[in-house]
Amino acid sequence: MTKKKILDGIVLTGNDWPKDKILEVYPGDFSVWAEDSNPRGKCFLRDPILNAPKRRARGGVFYLNTMTSRDSFYVELFNAGISSRKKRYALFMVKSKNPAEDNFFGQIRLVTNYALRDYYGALDADECEEFPPQICGAGEAMWRFMGQEVNSCNLGERDAFEEFDGERIRCRIRFGLTVERSVKVLDGRGNPDLDCVIRMWSQPYYPQIP
Repeated sequence: MTKKKILDGIVLTGNDWPKDKILEVYPGDFSVWAEDSNPRGKCFLRDPILNAPKRRARGGVFYLNTMTSRDSFYVELFNAGISSRKKRYALFMVKSKNPAEDNFFGQIRLVTNYALRDYYGALDADECEEFPPQICGAGEAMWRFMGQEVNSCNLGERDAFEEFDGERIRCRIRFGLTVERSVKVLDGRGNPDLDCVIRMWSQPYYPQIP
């Protein structure tokens, strides 16, 4: 497995993982949205990143204020049905080379061990149960991603601009989050758990443009 250390010790899995298996869809392929458990098919008729409103920090998905507290953030995750304590997950990341065009700076996808097994077919039954835990829970991983992206934006490493009335307007940063897939499963001991795929992204927006 291709790995490197990021976000204070959280293991980032390479987007080409697993290299020793041929999968229909790879968990690190951000161009494909995971299907909902609903038989209607895809979660979104339109890409919620590309089609997000550029001038307001809200839209058709779950948007997060960068000034929220950690406790408030965890409450938001709980309300969205996300377990902040879940530690057995793979974390994938992609960064945009053209944020103004792609409408995002960075994305992470958090895939639980059961989703790696049941949805992607990247793990067999034994590998799933033996999948190593991360250093922190899912909620903390997303919180650290937000902090990393805000710091990069403040340092000028996450810039995007829009032209308005002849003026070049610099963006602010916001975050979007959606549960791409969430299915209840039982773990190896018969306890309830989740087959879950979560995507989070940092994104430019322009509240100063009316």
